[in-house]
Amino acid sequence: MKSFRLHFLVDPTKIYSIEVYVIIEISLLHVDLVIKKKQTRVLKTNKMEDDGELTMNDFKEFSNIYAHEFNRSEMHDRVLVLDVFSDDTEEEIDQVSRGIRQKQESLSDEGVSSSNGETHVTIVDSDASVGKTRPPVEQRKTRKASENVSKRQLKFDLTANQAKATHQHKIFVHSSWLSVHSTYFRGLFYSGLKESNSKDVHLRILQSEKAAHLHLIEAIYNLDVLNPLPVRELVMILVLADKYDTKFVFRKCKYLLKAHVKSTVVCETIFHSVAVKHHMVNVEDLINTIQKFMANKFSPFDEKWDSPSFQNLSEELLTLLLSSDELVVSCEDVVFHALIHWIKNNSKHNLWEMGPQILSTSPLLSVIRFQSLTTSYLLSVVQHHPIAKLMANFNDYYMKAVTSAAMPRDVANNIFLKAEECRLSETMETNDIVNFRWKMPKKEVLKTLNVLHSQRFWACGYETQLSLRRIHNNGDEFCALIKLKILSLKEGGFTSISWQLRYKGKNIFENNYYDHEHIFTIHSEEREKEGSFTWGGSGSCVLELIMKPCRTTVDFCCEEYLF
Repeated sequence: MKSFRLHFLVDPTKIYSIEVYVIIEISLLHVDLVIKKKQTRVLKTNKMEDDGELTMNDFKEFSNIYAHEFNRSEMHDRVLVLDVFSDDTEEEIDQVSRGIRQKQESLSDEGVSSSNGETHVTIVDSDASVGKTRPPVEQRKTRKASENVSKRQLKFDLTANQAKATHQHKIFVHSSWLSVHSTYFRGLFYSGLKESNSKDVHLRILQSEKAAHLHLIEAIYNLDVLNPLPVRELVMILVLADKYDTKFVFRKCKYLLKAHVKSTVVCETIFHSVAVKHHMVNVEDLINTIQKFMANKFSPFDEKWDSPSFQNLSEELLTLLLSSDELVVSCEDVVFHALIHWIKNNSKHNLWEMGPQILSTSPLLSVIRFQSLTTSYLLSVVQHHPIAKLMANFNDYYMKAVTSAAMPRDVANNIFLKAEECRLSETMETNDIVNFRWKMPKKEVLKTLNVLHSQRFWACGYETQLSLRRIHNNGDEFCALIKLKILSLKEGGFTSISWQLRYKGKNIFENNYYDHEHIFTIHSEEREKEGSFTWGGSGSCVLELIMKPCRTTVDFCCEEYLF
């Protein structure tokens, strides 16, 4: 690295000197890093060339070898004719499907023929050539996809025979190129049936699927055409790629969708299609990407569970979120309360309003780590919760949690936590999770008040309220008694809470040493501590509540004498 001192003449009588060596050093460092990266790439490329291997650019060029041949008449050998039907045909398909259910069940791996002999559907092995039998393992891998395509095509054909296509769209294609990319197209072009020997090969589709089919066929020639497409179009192409078993188009769509996971709306669109509606396989990495994004978006969960975006989640995406090990939360009690709150307030799928019969079949309790619930919350809230008790498998979950609480901690961990992993936040410090922000009135008003109450709020699964009683103030320094009150405890309920108030990152109370000794009950629902803070600046004053359950002698006694 070099340093430079530049001199330039501005005034004939004065010479100005500017030190720019820092800027020069940073620039040289950047250039040096760029050069090193390029050198590394060159070394890797040279090494691949020396080993006789193709470079990444070679593979890129090879993958687009047919790109310029798409829909050109010079070298094609087939014409793929898309017979486009009205979307209303979909309803007719559903009606027909009920009438041919028995025929679907009789579908074999080799093919099916209708009773009048007019409709033929053949399921072709993905990698088998004529006269060659695939190993059983390979058959199992593609059997499900082939059956789904064939069953769907059978229902469509039976309906389309009675309907009329609105129009046709012809594409010049190369049968061998499509066949090596897709088992479905191999069967379409080389099944040996009469239709496969025709120059024009027909594919019946719905109007709403036309654009996605055109993109799919073009992507087989050039994957890069998918890059600028929006999420909904990519999802439709992904569904078709799965249906027609075009592996590389499927992977390209999946990778592009992973890059688009940046909002809950996108997550809902993708997850509903791949996991709920179509039950796709080989999308675990895409689902993991969605789950990680959701866990990050709603962490810390103590501050996000009552947001509108959480309340509007679908049941499927809610389950994915609350199942995440990476969800940061102060305690599992918060997750339980958030789930119940969602059940009561979700605007799209309100299970509570649907009645006990629907609740009794809901599997949502499976997302709660019952063994991680605090003993006091388990006995005070969960045990007699009117909604949770109606849900599927509640008694089993509760008894396992109670059994775990009654055991010594190390024994319980060995027995239960092998099957039920802890969330990552249980093994890390969660002192930065803010449960409630209490905005003070104006400084002049606060100086005249003797008592001030906060609004009611929920923290750590309990309805809570803060109160402030001013002792004195010296200028901008306030000394007060601050009281925390648990409002939702019922007869026999108890808990112990460690809590601290902060102002601009500084603790108001000196310590929380005696918090664990105070047990909140319906008859002792308050805990009062003295603290002070200095109002700095002219802006508003916001006190942050840091609160979490703590294990007390009561918890240990419950574990020892629970039975």
